[in-house]
Amino acid sequence: MKKLLLPVVAIALLSGCANFSQNVQKVLVSPAQFQADVTYLGGRAKQYVSAQDQAKIHNFATQLNTVANLDLGPLYALLPSDTGSTVGNLLLNTAKTTLSLVVSMYGPNNATTLAYAHAGANGLLANF
Repeated sequence: MKKLLLPVVAIALLSGCANFSQNVQKVLVSPAQFQADVTYLGGRAKQYVSAQDQAKIHNFATQLNTVANLDLGPLYALLPSDTGSTVGNLLLNTAKTTLSLVVSMYGPNNATTLAYAHAGANGLLANF
């Protein structure tokens, strides 16, 4: 997980737009690792997230797992704005940041984008 978060923040702050895509590709983990990270964080966060927010996360993951076009706005609207937990918020921010980066790089209707969407969804569904 550290491989994903810290370098992405550094790249966003230090690189120009022309190099951004190339630099993100260097630090973006594989869909399988993304799923593992989300599963791990979800396992740690679940006990601190309310039942209502768990249901929202489950609904988001279910929808995410069935999309053919990753339009993030309506999907993100399904999520709670704050889980009331640091690790819960970290889980959602990790998922949202990764998905946003992938859509920026590959577009919303791309096999690679959808692989990340399904990986994130399956990681969330493992716990929610």
